[in-house]
Amino acid sequence: MREATVVCLLIVLLFGPLAPTVVTAQDTPAALPAGPTPRVRPGQMIWVTTSDGRELSGSVRSVSASVLEMTGPGGELSIPLRDVRMIEAGDSRKNGVRNGAIIGGASLGIYFGLLSYGLRCERDCGADYSSTRDTIGAVAFGAGVGAGAGALVGLLVDHLGKGRQVVYAAAPTESTAWEILPVVAKGGLRVYATVSW
Repeated sequence: MREATVVCLLIVLLFGPLAPTVVTAQDTPAALPAGPTPRVRPGQMIWVTTSDGRELSGSVRSVSASVLEMTGPGGELSIPLRDVRMIEAGDSRKNGVRNGAIIGGASLGIYFGLLSYGLRCERDCGADYSSTRDTIGAVAFGAGVGAGAGALVGLLVDHLGKGRQVVYAAAPTESTAWEILPVVAKGGLRVYATVSW
């Protein structure tokens, strides 16, 4: 009995490495796993990127935890969310205008306030002169001009941009496969290894 075990062990040790071996860290799914329900509403214009890389566009008919129904140029589509990599919706120009106005107003308001404070009247400017009033007036003027200019710049940036924002993204999957292939060749033993992810 002991001799048979030793012979089997020797056969496995000698010929086992000659068999091709594939080791997979995680099976690659046919589609990405579904994430949370997308934040879209019926009638909204969307762009859908599927797990195979196609981009579809259309308007939302309905959405559930498992299926997105939309109307596109080719007609009505029903797409399982497990086959969706990303959904983008039109980005409103309002946020660019708002952000630009806030940034422009704050930055120019502060700049004009500091400029006015630094240039205040050092000599006798009259009995009714108030440096605080001048500084506040400069801040208000700078904030108004900056908010207007910032809003225009924000609108321009939004207009020139792609005009889309991601409203749904599937959880990424990671899959690694190792393939080790020992080969007996003329002149010795070779090992080929392949790693894919």
